[in-house]
Amino acid sequence: MVVKKVLLEQGTYDFYVSNDPIKEPTQLDRIEAMLIQLTKKKVSKPRAAKSEYSEEFEVAWAEYPKRIGGNPKDKAYAAWNARRNEYLDVEQGMVDMICGATRYAAFCNATVEDKRFIIQAATFYGPSKPFTDDWTIPASVTKAKVPKDNDEMLTWAVKRGMRQPHQGESWNQYRAYVEGEA
Repeated sequence: MVVKKVLLEQGTYDFYVSNDPIKEPTQLDRIEAMLIQLTKKKVSKPRAAKSEYSEEFEVAWAEYPKRIGGNPKDKAYAAWNARRNEYLDVEQGMVDMICGATRYAAFCNATVEDKRFIIQAATFYGPSKPFTDDWTIPASVTKAKVPKDNDEMLTWAVKRGMRQPHQGESWNQYRAYVEGEA
């Protein structure tokens, strides 16, 4: 096998491998020569595909309230992992963070008018640990927002984790329950 150097029209050289020094190089010879050149050079590795997120983080991400503006998932995941690693019981840490996202989502649905003011997830899972906060919805906010229409009230209540009306329960009885829970 002989590696030959050929001057191309552009003034550059091309290398190819040939088993027969007299024979013209074939396309396969040229490809083999290129592979030899590439293996001699340091080839940069292609970028890794977008990082995979853990199943637990995906659950928390789905629960987390959507905001207007940036909310980079990769930064949130980095913060999530940092907090998860601080827990002695990693599973308990993930449960705390998922439950925190659920509480915060309910709080935002009830109190936040402008979605730009929802905390970025990276901050939520950050060192100050807002996910551990109570995020209780103030009673004054919830009572004022219970819809007057019965069907809208039912949707509103179920969305906030309240039960549906019992069989035989009147709308007035159910409204009293919803307003009492709110």
